Amino acid sequence: MSQDGEEVSKTEMPSSIERFLEYVAMQSAVYGNCLNYREENRIKADMMNCPSRWKGLTADQIRNGCLVLGMTKEDADQIAHFRQRVIDGHKFRPKYDKKFIFEGECISEYAPGPIETSRDW
Repeated sequence: MSQDGEEVSKTEMPSSIERFLEYVAMQSAVYGNCLNYREENRIKADMMNCPSRWKGLTADQIRNGCLVLGMTKEDADQIAHFRQRVIDGHKFRPKYDKKFIFEGECISEYAPGPIETSRDW
């Protein structure tokens, strides 16, 4: 059941997204169940840096998943709005947060490969 008293059914989501949203829900609970700007930036950064993690998920699935985790309707709508914008082709440019690495599950597709030296040739 969500914060607003609505009955929400659990939707199938990848476990990495579920854990990520659980982390965000836990952090928003610390701030009075309100999504902090840092968490918004982390969500945007993860959507841009790890598109494979979010691939195939609709905004409605994300919204329902957030509500199941106990987030407010406003926060769930905000995260779903971010997802819909990405689906529509928008590119976010969030501020980089060096300290935030979510379980190291996703290596950015833009990250350089291993360093090669002349000894490797």
